Amino acid sequence: MFHFGTNSTNLSEQGTKQTKDTTSFDKWRKNDTLNFIKDQGNGNCCYAFAVCDVIEALYFINNGEPIFLSVQDIYNHLIKNETDDIEGRTIRDALKFISENGCILAHTCPYEQRFKPTGYPREVFLRIETYDAIDLQRVVLPKKKSIALEKLEKNVEEEIRTAPVAAQLIWIEGDLKDFKGSDIYSGPRNADAFLDAGKHGVVIVGYGEEKVKKKLKKYWIVKNSHGKDWGDLGYIKIDRAPCYGQLLIEAVFLVRGVAKEKAKDGEA
Repeated sequence: MFHFGTNSTNLSEQGTKQTKDTTSFDKWRKNDTLNFIKDQGNGNCCYAFAVCDVIEALYFINNGEPIFLSVQDIYNHLIKNETDDIEGRTIRDALKFISENGCILAHTCPYEQRFKPTGYPREVFLRIETYDAIDLQRVVLPKKKSIALEKLEKNVEEEIRTAPVAAQLIWIEGDLKDFKGSDIYSGPRNADAFLDAGKHGVVIVGYGEEKVKKKLKKYWIVKNSHGKDWGDLGYIKIDRAPCYGQLLIEAVFLVRGVAKEKAKDGEA
């Protein structure tokens, strides 16, 4: 078994030593840890893409070789009908499924942009053993600076320096559907936009800060699953400050332990 997160002392220390500037971190995009930007197309399964991306990155960090996990398999098992598909599932649902049932490799069940019946043979490649969540939104204070939020964000930064993390992004369809460029996204102009907002599974791969109109803005570097033509080659910088009292990244999910499936008797 290999472990990740705050229990991975050596990896964490290594990331800290290599990152002298603690205000920014963008290592994972620069050292081939991350697989290519994927495109979920018409499939309503962002949660599966986010979790698979995180596990794939963790595997590469620990083993030095890329793997591609089946998003389609998770989609098939979590969605049973059209109503399920419209309602969607969550990152937590995907983590629970993988911890109980494991992941299979993508070439054995390729992505098809819609859920399919199950019943096919599954050769499990690995399983999640432990995972955790950090709820950032719960410590936001109305119109006040939250010390608790700053502490939690520091914890998230430490986790990201160890490995990418999955996250729940508040999705403002009108702003984000066709988002282009490298600007920091700070939320909708009108608070009413949050009334119709969705929740979208993404991966946080780094963080930074920059001045925008003489104001310092901290942001998360987010990997999406809408193809390379979206955002900045598939990525976006999300403002960490609350927008009308709502964080755009409201929760983070950590994979702390993953175990490769043991070969069955008689197998190599």
